[in-house]
Amino acid sequence: MEKLLSWVILIGLMSFIFIGCNKIDLEIGHGEKQFDSQVLPQNEPQSDSHPSDARMVEEIKEKQVLDYMNQMSIEEKIGQLFFVTVQQVAVNDKYGKDVGGVILFKDDITTIEETSKLVQGLQEQATTSLWIGIDEEGGRVSRVGNNEAMVNAPFKSAEAIGETGDTQVAYEEAKRMGKVLNSIGVNMNFAPDADIYNNPQNTVIGDRSFGKTAEEVIPMVMAFSKGLKEEEIIPVIKHFPGHGNTVEDSHVGLAYIDKTIKELEDEEMKPFLEATKNGVDVVMVGHLIVEEMDTLPATLSPRWGKYIEQNFDKEHTIFITDAMNMGAIIEDRGSGQATLMSFISGIDMILMPEQLDEAMEALKEAYEKGELSEERINKSVYKILLKKVEQKILVLE
Repeated sequence: MEKLLSWVILIGLMSFIFIGCNKIDLEIGHGEKQFDSQVLPQNEPQSDSHPSDARMVEEIKEKQVLDYMNQMSIEEKIGQLFFVTVQQVAVNDKYGKDVGGVILFKDDITTIEETSKLVQGLQEQATTSLWIGIDEEGGRVSRVGNNEAMVNAPFKSAEAIGETGDTQVAYEEAKRMGKVLNSIGVNMNFAPDADIYNNPQNTVIGDRSFGKTAEEVIPMVMAFSKGLKEEEIIPVIKHFPGHGNTVEDSHVGLAYIDKTIKELEDEEMKPFLEATKNGVDVVMVGHLIVEEMDTLPATLSPRWGKYIEQNFDKEHTIFITDAMNMGAIIEDRGSGQATLMSFISGIDMILMPEQLDEAMEALKEAYEKGELSEERINKSVYKILLKKVEQKILVLE
């Protein structure tokens, strides 16, 4: 009897286990389909793309850039750090073909057809695909906007746009501008001006600014930048840390901002900080002195370089100098010394040194002497090349 009872209990236990396992197996086997049907929206198409796919694409780009960099000579890498004029490329057989960008001026621009041929020729002779830049702000700083062969109507000044109080106007004007620039092969514009015109004695900014307060300027800078980017033009906001409150003109000599860093953070620097948090990747640094920070202009100052490192996304944002042939720079230093000081301070690209060969040689000699590491050079070159790849200017396989 006890033996029979034991067999009954054993059979019952096995049946329970068998049924339970089947139930668990059924739940596991159908679990994924149940999950999918409950979580995914029923009326929307299911996408095959995933965040991991986007990251994979980025990693491929990054690897391509690193592989490309590994094949570059030190001279080619140094060349990428410079943005120069058409004339500097034309007269400099040794260094002209290696530069990272060429800036067009009014005399370089005729008709759409002829200017396009010029740009195509520059691209064909370059070792690495170029940024073709221009100063096209609209208003009085306009290389293309007053050329009747290019546009039907001049581009509005920043002041005229700002006075409307309508960001849509800024966006549409930038789109109109971007289409024209794109048609001649320009892919970078040294605009919009993010300076706040809050000093009536200032002579250099004036109607180049969207307004007299950060609240007026910021939304216009954002909208204008967005319009340019949609036409495949990289916007370059300028002139950090703010040229709108100076009395002096840095084209002629050193310009001073008579404010504390805290005051600048509360006003002049706001447009730069906000724009770089919201899709603007390139900032022009002005030859501006803030005595609380340094007696050197921001373009040459290691203290400003450290500030930028701490307050901006330096890993993804490119910082370029204002033109290095301005009086603020050349009256006290040669092209070589100024270039080396600027790059060591943390700047990524040098715009228009007065003597290109002297400037490039200064970086090369510093590298050969061990004063400038290849790691530091690579840091800026990598950002430049990656941005060109993302913009589809530089195509790597």
